Amino acid sequence: MSGRGAYYKAKYGGGRGGGGRGRGGGGYSHGGHAGHGQQPPQPPQPPSGGGTADSLINLLQSLDNQSYPRYHSIETTTGWVYANRDSINGEPLMTLYCNRTQSDPYARPTRVEIKVPPTTAGYHQQAYATDVRRTALGGLLARRLYQVCRNTGGDQGGGGKGGWKGPKGGDVQVTKLGQNVVKQSAVEVDSDGGIIVRVTVNLPARGRSIMAGKAVEIFSSVLPTMIRSDILTQNNSEIPWVLSVEDQNSLRRQLVSNGLVGFVANGSVLPRVSGADDRPMEGAVPFVSPPTMEVTLRMLNGGREVK
Repeated sequence: MSGRGAYYKAKYGGGRGGGGRGRGGGGYSHGGHAGHGQQPPQPPQPPSGGGTADSLINLLQSLDNQSYPRYHSIETTTGWVYANRDSINGEPLMTLYCNRTQSDPYARPTRVEIKVPPTTAGYHQQAYATDVRRTALGGLLARRLYQVCRNTGGDQGGGGKGGWKGPKGGDVQVTKLGQNVVKQSAVEVDSDGGIIVRVTVNLPARGRSIMAGKAVEIFSSVLPTMIRSDILTQNNSEIPWVLSVEDQNSLRRQLVSNGLVGFVANGSVLPRVSGADDRPMEGAVPFVSPPTMEVTLRMLNGGREVK
């Protein structure tokens, strides 16, 4: 059997007396007979409409061991607000949005959007005063978030090594950025200093039943910890970073007026670690322009000249 028939047989079972629609099967079953401790299939619960973070946690706990599509009940366009004990300066830590959850453990992971209000984020206006600076700050925070996710083990899930009935999912994934600073959607900065974070969550399951304990851990601990460890951890590197990116942008705008198609500053490290790793190579010889081809440009911030 192949195609759609094999898919539905694997999902619902088949054959006579085996939980399918054969004689004595009692209709479709979900991974086996209900007498073996598994619940019969249940219709997806309608979206809850959001609320507090505590309401989200209580909802997840109530879904334990239910059929996987019941995860749809955490979908919301109004958001889950992490306030009360998570409040900072009277503002919520964050608001979490989940517009559509995955319907199957093997489907594409669920996209989660997190909004951090400006007062909570607390970045100086200088860091996001222009569009270029907002792009630069978003790129810096996205790189930090990726590293925080790896360092805290947020990207490690159930592993999926226990077979069909074993645990699977439970990992949080953050987009890994390269050396280029360009507009991206992993972390965006609003004009008012608010932060928007987007990650994917592979909602945890055992077989095709909800693992509420792991889901609660993700939404009550892993995601808030990532936000606190990245967005709310300022180390005075933000302003120099955004000013450096702004200077690079201003140098590019000077190329045409100077009759240039490119510019490489003296002291630049051009070799990369490898073809698959775009980080600068350690121990490489810095670039030095031949005197006959050397030009001087002026940086936007501070007016420093660069050759």
